[in-house]
Amino acid sequence: MLLRKKIYQISLATIFVIGSLFAAKIALAQIPSDPNANNLIVNFTPDPLFEADNFLPGDIKIGEAEVINNTGGSKRIATEAINYPKNIAGLI
Repeated sequence: MLLRKKIYQISLATIFVIGSLFAAKIALAQIPSDPNANNLIVNFTPDPLFEADNFLPGDIKIGEAEVINNTGGSKRIATEAINYPKNIAGLI
């Protein structure tokens, strides 16, 4: 009787471990759904848009930003300058 109970416990533990591994594999295989993924796509030409080693007063740089709206409605967008000196007014 004791041997039969031990075999039953080992069988249940094995089934539980295999079932847990199988369930974890299914959970990892699913792609998370982000409702905002790919709603707005921005393509820069060139990329990065404005990059210059030595940009002097009077120099001109031209670039384009294409915004693709994959939603059904209109969206507001904004631009922001980054990677510039904080005291840019004093440099001009």
